[in-house]
Amino acid sequence: MSAVAIDTPRLSSVVMHEYEPSTQYCRDVITVNEGSAISYPIGTVLGKVTATGKYKRVEATAVDGSEVAAAIYISAKDGSFGTSTIAASTDTSVIALVRGNVIVGKDGLVFGASVNTANEFNTAYSQLAAVGILCRDQIGSFPTIAA
Repeated sequence: MSAVAIDTPRLSSVVMHEYEPSTQYCRDVITVNEGSAISYPIGTVLGKVTATGKYKRVEATAVDGSEVAAAIYISAKDGSFGTSTIAASTDTSVIALVRGNVIVGKDGLVFGASVNTANEFNTAYSQLAAVGILCRDQIGSFPTIAA
């Protein structure tokens, strides 16, 4: 059977409520740096590398600080709310949710492949809550695991 429609992730697929989006209180331009080329769809959960202060996709198996969920990718630096391709070992500026008060839908979040158990998801949700990003269930909620 062929696909009837395919939709790409949108900001509204992730953000359910954001405090003062017009002032960008919850958003910031951050630097990401990945060891290999990777795509960030809207909703990619990021961890912060302790030694560099740069972000990369959260992985439960990391030991550099990026195993702690700390931000959510929402846009390229130019404000084009869509998927960004991050070049390998290159500092790239993106826009992310880094503080609350913001509420996001769990089913719009994208995690690294090693975040794959209920306990790991719940830990990530708690870590995001610690910075004011609340994760809420939605009807038909299934977290996305990146390939």
